[in-house]
Amino acid sequence: LKFLSLKTSKLIMTNIDFCITERCSMKCKECGNLMQYYEKPENAEEDTMIKSMNRIMSCVDELLEARVFGGDPFMNKEMYKYVNHLQKFDNIKYIVLYTNAVILPKKENLECLKNSKVRVHITDYGPELSKNKDLVINHCIKENIDWDCDPATKWDPIGKLEDTNESPEILKDKFSKCCLNNLFQVLHGKVYRCPFSAHGTNMKFFEASDKYDYIDLLNSNENLDQLKQKIYNFYHAENFLTACKHCLGRGALIHGEPKLKPAVQVRKFIPFEGEKVASNG
Repeated sequence: LKFLSLKTSKLIMTNIDFCITERCSMKCKECGNLMQYYEKPENAEEDTMIKSMNRIMSCVDELLEARVFGGDPFMNKEMYKYVNHLQKFDNIKYIVLYTNAVILPKKENLECLKNSKVRVHITDYGPELSKNKDLVINHCIKENIDWDCDPATKWDPIGKLEDTNESPEILKDKFSKCCLNNLFQVLHGKVYRCPFSAHGTNMKFFEASDKYDYIDLLNSNENLDQLKQKIYNFYHAENFLTACKHCLGRGALIHGEPKLKPAVQVRKFIPFEGEKVASNG
C-alpha cells in the first residue's frame, strides 16, 4: 500500500458515484449495476447519505466529477437534497446526473439542476424506452441547464454471477483491464471500487471484506486523517476484488467488441439463483 503524506500530498479523484436510489425506471436484463436483481429497491436514507458525502468530501482534495446515480436518480423525489448538498463543496468541479430520460424532473428536482456546476447526462435507449428524452432536453434548454446526450452502445454480458473459479493471476489481470476498476460508488454508508461490487455486496450475493472491498465511511473510530489514508490506499490498490470472482469483466480489453444489444427489458426483477451470504463483512 502507498503511504500518503497528508502534509505534502493531495488526494485527487476523477469521479465518485453517489447512489441515491436502487430504483430504476427500466428493468434491463444485463444491467451491470445489477438493478434487475432488486426485488424491493429503496432510496438512500437521507442522513446516511449526507454524512457519507460529508466524510468522503472532507478527505478528497479535488474531485473532478460527483456523479449522482441510481438506478435512475430522477426516481428519487428527494434527489434535490443531494444535488443541493453537493453544490456546497468547493472541491467538487462538476456534478453530473445520469438518467435514461424516462422520468421528467419537476419542482425541486428541476430547480436543483439550475447551477453552473451541474450537468444532466442522458443515455438514449431509443424512443420506446427513453420516451421523455425530448421533453427532458427541452426542459434543459428552456431552463438553461447544462446537458448532453449519447446513444446507448452495445453491452458486455454479466453472466450468472457464479464463482468463476479463476486463478488469482487471472483475476488480477481481469481487474487491471476492467474499465470500471476506479468507478468509486458510495452506497448506504460505504464506498466501493465499482457498482458491481457495491450492489452485489448490498444484496449479499457474495461476502465482501472491509479490508479490500469497501470502506465504511461512517466508522466513528476513525478520524479524518485515518479515513483519508484508507481512501488513498483504496484508490491506488491493485488487488482484485471479491466481486471479480463473480464478474465476467468489463470492457473491450477483456471481451473484444461488446456483444449485446443494450437495455433488453425484463418484466420483473430477476431472482438470484445463487446462495446469499449471511452478512457482508
